[in-house]
Amino acid sequence: MSDKYNDIFPTRLRQLIEEKPTTITAVARELGISRQAVSQYTMGIGQPNADKLLQMAEFFDVSVDWLVGRQGGAKSFDMDMEGACRFLGMDEDCVAFLKDLGAFSQKYPNTLHALFTHPKFRESLRSVIKYRWLLENQEQALQKAGDEEARIQWSNAIFFEHFSSTTGMNEMLKEWDIQFRGTNTEVDYREILGMKEEENG
Repeated sequence: MSDKYNDIFPTRLRQLIEEKPTTITAVARELGISRQAVSQYTMGIGQPNADKLLQMAEFFDVSVDWLVGRQGGAKSFDMDMEGACRFLGMDEDCVAFLKDLGAFSQKYPNTLHALFTHPKFRESLRSVIKYRWLLENQEQALQKAGDEEARIQWSNAIFFEHFSSTTGMNEMLKEWDIQFRGTNTEVDYREILGMKEEENG
């Protein structure tokens, strides 16, 4: 098996062949090349030239950007989706999830708006993003750090963003508890769900 078997292009090509569904032979016939060449593409051994790549994208009705794993490349030719991917810097799966989240939230009117407009949620989300980035780059940063003080500052930044994100979310939830249930937020959920009656019965 090639070292590049799990690279984006061969992985997505195998996915498309399975999803269509079609065969390596059919793809080869469409592109006017040998079955062996397409088989090599799926294994990460070879790469098609630009013309064949475009033919392949048209055959599967996907964008070339998505097929080769370009950042923000949308799978479909839906211009709204493609624009959203580019604007957000996310792939199509992430944008589709956000779209599904919006549809889901319609069952619970105003809640998603309340979440996204809450300052504590915004602060927490920014902290989560920074926390992830700090963790992802920690090893490389510590290797470049000139002294112990720089290492300590990096570790402190990780701690701060973790603390900030979790604390902010907790504060927001407590605020909503007080807003909708008053100051007495110690609620026995078993009683609400009728579990106590079942136990006593």
